[in-house]
Amino acid sequence: MQSIDSTSSEIQNKKEERRLRAAAACWTGTLSLLLMFATPVYAQFGASLAGTVLDQSGASVPKANVTLTNSATQAAQTSITNDTGAYHFNELTPGRYSLVVTAVGFKTNNVTDLALEAETPRNVDVTLQPGGNTESVQVNGDLAPELQTADASIGSTITSDEVERLPIVGGDPYELLRTAPGITGDGARAGNGDAVFLPNGAGPGGSNSGTFQTENGVQITADGQRQADNNFMLDGVSVNSLTHGGNAVVTPNEEAVGQMTVLSTSYDASDGRNTGAQIKVVTKSGSNSMHGGAFFLYDQPGLNAFNKYAGPAAGMPTRVQNAQRTWAGSLGGPLKKNKVFYFLSYSGFSVQTAAFRTSGWRRRTSALPWRQIVPAASAQAS
Repeated sequence: MQSIDSTSSEIQNKKEERRLRAAAACWTGTLSLLLMFATPVYAQFGASLAGTVLDQSGASVPKANVTLTNSATQAAQTSITNDTGAYHFNELTPGRYSLVVTAVGFKTNNVTDLALEAETPRNVDVTLQPGGNTESVQVNGDLAPELQTADASIGSTITSDEVERLPIVGGDPYELLRTAPGITGDGARAGNGDAVFLPNGAGPGGSNSGTFQTENGVQITADGQRQADNNFMLDGVSVNSLTHGGNAVVTPNEEAVGQMTVLSTSYDASDGRNTGAQIKVVTKSGSNSMHGGAFFLYDQPGLNAFNKYAGPAAGMPTRVQNAQRTWAGSLGGPLKKNKVFYFLSYSGFSVQTAAFRTSGWRRRTSALPWRQIVPAASAQAS
């Protein structure tokens, strides 16, 4: 009898082993196919760089070679100036770049540490000095004027450092949109912790469930436009709700946000879907260096302050009784240096709300934790 039981156990173990091997082979094959067919990812980005190559007299330099290199991934693009000395690069990721300009009879001009912001154009003119190509002139790109002169739009860019360091309700990056010029919104919250609508506002509301709000309608307006007129773009893709205007159906977590560009007015026709604020979010991506982070936000009723003003009725002071937990982490780096990169972000959110209180006892309702995974992979052309 023991022999039969032993034989049956061995058969079950072998079946389980074969199942695990098949699952591992399936996942390995899928990952291999993704890496094999990975293609350069450029079209989802909208930043651009343009300018004119001039000599010391101010005359244009045609047929100059202009090379733009991403400092993080070493991805390079090359352009040749036209008859007016103009060059142009588009579909660029935000980050730091170097710009090298060479022309016959002139010294090589190397502009380093050139910063490009998410979904934002920038103009950089280059002046060449007479000399040989073996001589070079170094220019720090940070010394270039920070005023955006490529178009007439009014706005600003919120960096990942600001998203990670500034206090945000529910870990929702969209809560920082009201810090941009031309944007109005007081960030008011009700006694239960939910967002308060602006006048004539309607819909699901703001970040009541952190980044997992079904339709996130952050309560902001741009230069007098309605909140329902705001437009949300994530990596070049519209994430606008089809039911409630001015609401985003996807909200990236703090660890996934690379930069957020907010335009309030005077934007061009490419941003004309809605008449309100144009919110353009670019997520992080992999690079040649390993990078990552994590955070945990602990929100407990005992840490909340009482609202001593209870309105015209002069009721009892109240405070938000929600117990929230928000966490997220990210990791990115190279799979093959200068060729293939990866980035992965994971986040979670849970909340307990005080449903009601009667005669000395309290019932609390607990929402199941939400989970969000943001994977990304990119490859450079050979």
